[in-house]
Amino acid sequence: MRYSEYLQLRDLLDENGISWEEFKKDPKLYEGILSTIGKGLWNLAKKGMKTAVSKGISTNKKEELNSAAENIRKWILDEVKKGETDEKHPLFKTLQNKKAAKETLDKNPKGNTDAAKKAKQTVRILDKNISQFLRKKVDLKIKSIEQKIAKNNKLTDEDKEALQEYWDDLSINLEISISEALSDADIIEEDTSEDWLKQLQSVTKMRIKEPQSKSKPTKTPAVKEPVVKK
Repeated sequence: MRYSEYLQLRDLLDENGISWEEFKKDPKLYEGILSTIGKGLWNLAKKGMKTAVSKGISTNKKEELNSAAENIRKWILDEVKKGETDEKHPLFKTLQNKKAAKETLDKNPKGNTDAAKKAKQTVRILDKNISQFLRKKVDLKIKSIEQKIAKNNKLTDEDKEALQEYWDDLSINLEISISEALSDADIIEEDTSEDWLKQLQSVTKMRIKEPQSKSKPTKTPAVKEPVVKK
């Protein structure tokens, strides 16, 4: 689900008095609401990838970037699993402390005791730390792909621009899927997941409003198997 789709869905659920938690428990129950989303609301979200593909990105190169995104997603989720069991992992103590705080909250569901209030505050702080740690990891992985595109001397500037446009929008999908997966696995709370998406929305809006200046394409030698169709 793209971020714009997520926002539209949340708005529709709110309008119909349905909480996000209720929806996640039984999404099929609300198919009538879901069916209204696709009526012209996905155009902007899909525009970037469609534009990039229309410039002639080859199927192989597109699938290569899709695979790269999926590998990043799996890598991040594997990192979290390691963090839950490996005492030497940077996340281990944080995840253990959050687990303890959550157990305290479970014993005091109303959250009206001093211990529960302290535990709730602890969860918020630890959630933020977990999110920041993982976002940095994701960002480094995303930038590594950007650098590979930029440093590929077999590509023209036009080719690089098309691939970068595709990767920009694909990376948005990647961050959303990671955020949702971590929330569903109870690694981060729903509020933290929403904060992640709000930050992503802010970055996306800036990219749309202030596109990078385009340099004039340079001529580079043709390759035998171009990654971008001509």
